[in-house]
Amino acid sequence: MCNFNVTDSGFTPIASTSAAVQTTSANLELPGIASYPTKVRVTNLGQNNVFVALGDSTVEAAIGTSLIVLPNTSIVLAIGSNNYIGFIADASFDGIYLTTGV
Repeated sequence: MCNFNVTDSGFTPIASTSAAVQTTSANLELPGIASYPTKVRVTNLGQNNVFVALGDSTVEAAIGTSLIVLPNTSIVLAIGSNNYIGFIADASFDGIYLTTGV
């Protein structure tokens, strides 16, 4: 599991949520979006690759073309004008943990 210090990384959390990731694309609204976060930390909790994409309520992630989040790792993305995140696993069933912040 990833260990990190949010103070050292320059990331101040606003809100968090988790989601189940399957082999079909799904999406959800970013947590705490009403508080105007500028970043989202995406943590892949599973043993398979997860692909993510930011967008509006119709966003879909695609295996191989969306941004990959390797197993048991975290990435931080700039949100921009996006309010939703799409996600898909390349195999089996996994989970992601999302934390928005500034």
